[in-house]
Amino acid sequence: DAPYTHWKQTLFYFDHDDEDIMLHKGDKITGKLNLRPNPKNDRDLDFDIDFTAQGQQTQTKYHGEYRMH
Repeated sequence: DAPYTHWKQTLFYFDHDDEDIMLHKGDKITGKLNLRPNPKNDRDLDFDIDFTAQGQQTQTKYHGEYRMH
């Protein structure tokens, strides 16, 4: 069991130059999720998401920065 927090579920939208990222069974996604407290507000979390998708029709890299309040 973990202590209760005010954070719930969230969804990250990937804005990738207005292009869809098409993936198929067997395609690979590798990446890194970096999570840290916001230095100005300890109730906020800052996220960096980096991933690479390699597949039949896609080879792309993505970087996104997000803040959860």
